[in-house]
Amino acid sequence: MHMMRMFSRAALGFAVATLMSVAPARAVDTVTIGTVGSPSANLWPLFIGIEKGFFTAENIKADLIYIPASAPAIQQLAAGSLDMSFSTGLVDPIRAAEQGAGLAIARFEIQAPPYALIAKSSIKSLKDLKGKVISVGGPKDITRLYVDRMLAPHGLKTGDYDYVYAGATTARAQALLGGAVDAAILLPPSNFQLQNQGFNDLGLTIEYAPELAFSGTMANKAWAAPIPTCSSACSPRKARAPSSSMTSATAPRRFSFSSGSAAKRPMMSRKPTISSARTTSSTVPARFRG
Repeated sequence: MHMMRMFSRAALGFAVATLMSVAPARAVDTVTIGTVGSPSANLWPLFIGIEKGFFTAENIKADLIYIPASAPAIQQLAAGSLDMSFSTGLVDPIRAAEQGAGLAIARFEIQAPPYALIAKSSIKSLKDLKGKVISVGGPKDITRLYVDRMLAPHGLKTGDYDYVYAGATTARAQALLGGAVDAAILLPPSNFQLQNQGFNDLGLTIEYAPELAFSGTMANKAWAAPIPTCSSACSPRKARAPSSSMTSATAPRRFSFSSGSAAKRPMMSRKPTISSARTTSSTVPARFRG
């Protein structure tokens, strides 16, 4: 009888263990993330997180979508077409929040603006831009604020030069390469690529606007509200993904890398196609409320 009880317990333990081993895994949580333009150094933390499997380890799929400019990215975030946005210029979400949009700035990503103002080889200094055409992100884009700041100390004011607009660094670089503009404000690595082709570096934005933070991570409030730690789980914050599920209160564990190789591999291997976010309408509801 005693042997029978022992056998029954062993069989039950085996059955439970077997059922646990074949239990279906928790469904992958897809997070739709918008960013501007195309791959750049600004997105290295995200690419490293994807490449190293930090998101996969937490059952998170980062669905990265490229959008032509910062303003439409924030509109689509506020309307609910995106869950989060990475590397977005701060002026657009601040302006949207002021108008009542249901979004929040989760964190600053880049305090020091990394832009350089690149010009044709015939233009040697910032003051030489008088009467010239300059490509910036948009009429209210943070890149326009940066260029205004750069030109003012050299005696140039609004009206002394003309702006044309292209939302992403790659588009501005192409305009400069094609001769459509005389100068453009560019992020790495585009600025280095053009300098190698003979274009002039007229100066760094940080020298003129060191206190004007550049970009941040944004979240749609309606999406984030049920999962208060989700924005932490879905953001590499130059740190590794969290140690438990999206609904856990456990804080992310930091990671580090000792050389540039970890950053270079994801950057060189990831070549996604630039596209707009998957939204059925370009119209954003009044006051950006979805």
